[in-house]
Amino acid sequence: MKLTMQLTLDGLIRALRLKAHALAEDIEAGYADVSYGAEEFAVDPMPRVPHPLTREQDHASARR
Repeated sequence: MKLTMQLTLDGLIRALRLKAHALAEDIEAGYADVSYGAEEFAVDPMPRVPHPLTREQDHASARR
């Protein structure tokens, strides 16, 4: 009985690791489709990141 439970637990852990690895690859590729029951969402492939300040703008804001 213990051996059967151990094998089942190992299989579950292996499956969860594979699922997490596949999800991480999808996120790195810019797209992930994750389902939680009926809910589904996708990661935006081009996240909006504000442009960094130039040195002059950064120094000017630091002086204020």
